[in-house]
Amino acid sequence: HSEVSLINFNLLNSRIIKLPTIALFLVMMLLLSVESILPIFTQSILNYTPIESGFIMTPGTLILIIATFISSKLYDKNQNSNIIIIGVITTAVSLVLFIFIDIHSYMFTTIIVFCLFMFGIGCTITPLTSIAYINLDAAYLFQGSALINTFRQFGLILGVTLFSKAINFISHLSVYHSTTSNLLLGIRISYIAMALILVIVLKIALSLKDLQNKISLSDTNHSHIKL
Repeated sequence: HSEVSLINFNLLNSRIIKLPTIALFLVMMLLLSVESILPIFTQSILNYTPIESGFIMTPGTLILIIATFISSKLYDKNQNSNIIIIGVITTAVSLVLFIFIDIHSYMFTTIIVFCLFMFGIGCTITPLTSIAYINLDAAYLFQGSALINTFRQFGLILGVTLFSKAINFISHLSVYHSTTSNLLLGIRISYIAMALILVIVLKIALSLKDLQNKISLSDTNHSHIKL
């Protein structure tokens, strides 16, 4: 029996831990939501086969891996949160572009926009995680890891649940005579909602940048947590 809980929510008392954790939660909501919505969009609206839908998503997955690796190296080298801001803006641009994709769009257009989305996500996730971890004292490392991973996983589940339910609800309102048009409306409204969530993430990223500027480089190995 442990006297200290595995997931210690008191760690969120520190802004340098709370802000990146909340941002990660919101970003992970968007990641799996778009990955779940895109196959529905390509197969139900663009009438692509499952194989073609998988082909569309494959380059984006590779881009995510590359972007995560690059952002990790850049942040470890400079510890500059500007990479997060760039990632958030790139992700927002991709969501706006998704809104304008319709039944007449080319497959290549969808691939490019999805790659842009995954690049933005990759530039956001790793630096946010790094900020939270490097400001954790060694004594709280395992608890902090459990806390951050819990919020990440909860974000994945909640995002898919909320946006899939929203799309289903809106598509059944029968705004248009066509079922395809109603489904497309639901998906577009979901993309708009995701873009608005990114406004919150951008505000958090800017707050993190200001907060990091106040923290001395000599203090990065010490805990900024008040339990």
